[in-house]
Amino acid sequence: MIDALMRKVAVSALAAVVAVVLVTLALCLLAYAAFWHLALAFGPGTAAALLGGGILALMGLAGLLVWAARAASGARGAPPAPSPPHATAIPTGIPTAQQAAGAAADWVRDNPKSAMLVALGAGTVLGVSPRARRLVDTVLTEALREHSATVR
Repeated sequence: MIDALMRKVAVSALAAVVAVVLVTLALCLLAYAAFWHLALAFGPGTAAALLGGGILALMGLAGLLVWAARAASGARGAPPAPSPPHATAIPTGIPTAQQAAGAAADWVRDNPKSAMLVALGAGTVLGVSPRARRLVDTVLTEALREHSATVR
């Protein structure tokens, strides 16, 4: 039953990705056609400025409409329920890494939207910056060496 559900989720996710890619491709082709049509009439610099300004204006209008719809429907939502207080005392015999992992798991559970934004930001930085990837690799390698030295 779980396998069938996972297949349905995977197919739905794949269909959504394909749809987003096709819509993005269609919008790019429309922008390309509009650019060349405007470039013939006004020149490439003016065409790029008009098209870029038009796209920014449409994005701003879409953002304004979403904001207005949320404000009108009262979708601000109720404030989140206070989370149970975390233990502040450090229990003996539990390594600090396990405490940090537990606290991180609690924070992710309590703040899923923020966690998603943090993960997206971290993924973007690691995807763009080779120096950041090297730093993460170095830190993790050193931590694993220290851990393996203490385990022996």
